[in-house]
Amino acid sequence: MLWQLTTQRLPFPVPRHDPETGRTASAQIEPEAEFQVPTHLLPLQGVGTSAQMPRIDADVLVQLPLTDVGKVTFYKRDEVTTDLICCDVVVADKVWSFHEEQVGWDLLVDHLQRLPQFRADWFAAVSQPPFATSETVAFSRQ
Repeated sequence: MLWQLTTQRLPFPVPRHDPETGRTASAQIEPEAEFQVPTHLLPLQGVGTSAQMPRIDADVLVQLPLTDVGKVTFYKRDEVTTDLICCDVVVADKVWSFHEEQVGWDLLVDHLQRLPQFRADWFAAVSQPPFATSETVAFSRQ
């Protein structure tokens, strides 16, 4: 599975693997350190589910023109006690990753449902069974 990467400063403990001992330990990263991380792994920027990563709005949707969308894939991430429905949208050679807790998720889904032959039953296909990835391709440009 592909993820959109971003360079971020990570001012919180990150597990480090020591190949000599085979152990993993948390260590504080130096403030100037930067790492390439998948955007879906970035920390919350506030409290509650509405404070997730950047909101999905018109500025985001304009970067996902329907004529350029190559593939739309929905899947679930196991969040231990719940599932998080996610969506990867391929536009040219870039993969945009979103999830249902982002503000504007409904705008994204409404936008994507305008694609020709978009799979209308994507939610039923991806939501069951619980805690399984249930990867579902809702659209693929042939």
